[in-house]
Amino acid sequence: MSALSKFGTLNTRDFVKGLFMAAFGAAIGIIQSALQDGTNINWKTVLISALVAAVSYLVKNLLTNSNDQIFRMEPPPPSNN
Repeated sequence: MSALSKFGTLNTRDFVKGLFMAAFGAAIGIIQSALQDGTNINWKTVLISALVAAVSYLVKNLLTNSNDQIFRMEPPPPSNN
């Protein structure tokens, strides 16, 4: 089984990895900034940023093939001749 999803699909690994990386990446950046500035953490902003990042990552994975080429259909399988 390929580690990357085929064009127009998402396998479970891509989906979970995408949600985890995007959500935590966005949340950590906003929380770190708020703590550094000494301001209160706006949890609504954290949630919205995490969701936007997660959806962006998932759309990127839907639009790439298993060779990580964007807007390209799957290459034909190698022949066994």
